[in-house]
Amino acid sequence: MSRMPRQRVRVLGLTIDVEEPLELRVPSIDGDGDGDVEVRYSTDAIDQRAALVGAVLGHLAADRQGLYTLVRCDDGWVLRVHGLCDFEIDARTVSVLCRPTTQCRPDLASVLVGGLLVATILMLRGGFVLHGSAVDTPAGAIAFVGPTGTGKSTLAALCCASGARLIADDVLSTKIDATSVTVHGRSPEIRLRAGALSIADDMNAGFPRRTTVDGRLAIEPTSSSREATRLRAILLPRPNRELSTPRLVRLSVTRAAFELARNTRVAVVEPQLLSQQFDQAVRLVSLVGVYEAHVPWGPPFLPGIAEALLSLGDPA
Repeated sequence: MSRMPRQRVRVLGLTIDVEEPLELRVPSIDGDGDGDVEVRYSTDAIDQRAALVGAVLGHLAADRQGLYTLVRCDDGWVLRVHGLCDFEIDARTVSVLCRPTTQCRPDLASVLVGGLLVATILMLRGGFVLHGSAVDTPAGAIAFVGPTGTGKSTLAALCCASGARLIADDVLSTKIDATSVTVHGRSPEIRLRAGALSIADDMNAGFPRRTTVDGRLAIEPTSSSREATRLRAILLPRPNRELSTPRLVRLSVTRAAFELARNTRVAVVEPQLLSQQFDQAVRLVSLVGVYEAHVPWGPPFLPGIAEALLSLGDPA
């Protein structure tokens, strides 16, 4: 790591030096020496028509279109975000070179750095990273985990409007010890999907808001003051416009492990890596309760939904 970074930030427990400031509104930090990861940007556009060479570790597609692919190569890994850029990750996961396509602006690539790239690096380092959001309460963290579009960020925002503090949005880094699980991060904002203005208005919380470079609506609730927070429970959102009251159903250990293993932030496909991820899911659910959260959906949202979720008793 030799070049002077334009910004040093702390994201999900990692100190990251970046040449281009992150689009995510995380404050810069001071510090000498090397960070955990350095992200540099190539000035030469890449042609993604050339096939990736190496063993495929992860892949996600939608409507038969590839979204991203992760491959292992001789000198590290390549994370290809189709149509936007390649992230070349070195074998020690400490140096990353972003090679954009001609269609990818630096500010758009920086959105990926603060989300998918960080999740990939944490996973490659042996971490268990979930596709989820989390809030901090006096009794510990409550996480919302599930696929895109199931209401994770919305429920986190509702809880923040009722007094919880934001830990993480969309990328949830966990640390599993012998007797407890902690989640890491102090995310400054929640990124809601396009068209979510009515949801933000319905919360009536007065959070600052902005439109992101990728067209999301970002709101800025109060963030957690803790770098790591003990995980109290995981909720799998099940939005339902026909319900009038929230209903929580605790899952068996086996089913909970399968649910978490298929909702990791990086969609892994390589058998050995899949096995490792499932083993971590089993360890996690042996320590933390996982619940289906059947939630009356809005907007408008009925009063008391967030309070019902936040009052969930400690499953331990």
